[in-house]
Amino acid sequence: MTYEGSTTHPGCWETTIWIIINKPIYITNQELYSLRKLMQGSEEAPKAPLGNNARPVQPLHQRTIRTNINFKNSE
Repeated sequence: MTYEGSTTHPGCWETTIWIIINKPIYITNQELYSLRKLMQGSEEAPKAPLGNNARPVQPLHQRTIRTNINFKNSE
């Protein structure tokens, strides 16, 4: 499933297409730590690390959620 939304850090620009997968992806604590250490920006001008940039769930605001799942045939 996908839907158009916004970034999760201040500015919250509505420029993101979110992808919701139907099976979880498991990572280790070390992998999560490594992801959070990734830096935004270029190597020449690094910005802040990605870190914990999540914000609370926001209202849908008439956004369309798209999927290729046929719910009529699922059991």
